[in-house]
Amino acid sequence: MRWAVVKVISRGLVPLNELNNALKHADVTQKYIPLSAGAERYLEIEPIRDELNKFVKISQQYLQTEKRITADIAHELKTPISELINLSEIYIRYPNDQRIAASYKQDVLNISLRMKTIVSNLLLLQQASSDNIHLNRQPLDITEQVNGVIEALTFKYPTIGQRLKMENQLRGYHTLADEFSLNLILTNLLDNALYYSPVQSDIVLRLHHDDNGIALSVENQLLTSLKADDLERLTQPLYQAEQSRTNTERHGLGLAIVENIAKVNDFIFSFGLIAEDRIQFSLHIPHAEPENNMPKAHVSD
Repeated sequence: MRWAVVKVISRGLVPLNELNNALKHADVTQKYIPLSAGAERYLEIEPIRDELNKFVKISQQYLQTEKRITADIAHELKTPISELINLSEIYIRYPNDQRIAASYKQDVLNISLRMKTIVSNLLLLQQASSDNIHLNRQPLDITEQVNGVIEALTFKYPTIGQRLKMENQLRGYHTLADEFSLNLILTNLLDNALYYSPVQSDIVLRLHHDDNGIALSVENQLLTSLKADDLERLTQPLYQAEQSRTNTERHGLGLAIVENIAKVNDFIFSFGLIAEDRIQFSLHIPHAEPENNMPKAHVSD
């Protein structure tokens, strides 16, 4: 009887032992390989195996993303650091060359400011990903917020007034939102649209409301067409469709920050191609319950 019980238990534990051995030898640093039990499969253990496979796959995807982000951060910071070193070495070697000395200070300042921008955006991205971010929701006039962002971007894009076509149904409309978050999202979306579109092309900004909240969208023509793979990875930190990274002013952080800030605020952020050469970014801000007796969102007469 004892022998029979041991035999039955041992045979019954075979699937778990095989799964345990597969877990012991799984290498999450390598390309995803599903946990397999060979030719024989067990009905009772398959749901566990399937869920573990999903977990391993997601973990490896996160690991690959972290590796890519680390490499991209190193690349983004290495470039200005190398420029500072090279510029300083040339200046030390030729201290009396006025062609170098005349612009040396300004060049160092410009490179340093670029590094500061990269680091600041990385810190902002980390803050936007944190659950501890402080949100100060208050009644905001959407039109005033948009006009403020447009005015702030005028120095960078002097033709923004001619290029931006606004369809606004929210004049006098207030909603509860965090001002910093909303301004950050609007700034990044408009800056992205203005920069990555032909110089003379129009940018369409639509603002309207529905029963569930307010919605805004930014539509622009593309300089270069985006592939499906590019579109899927557009909000990944430091991802740039231009793999050569010849532009030192763009770091692939704006849309990643927008997506994270939107999630923290419970906004709905989405984007997609509406034509082969046009893309649209949309943001929906649901109605929020008023806090501390603040007035409800309303439309003025």
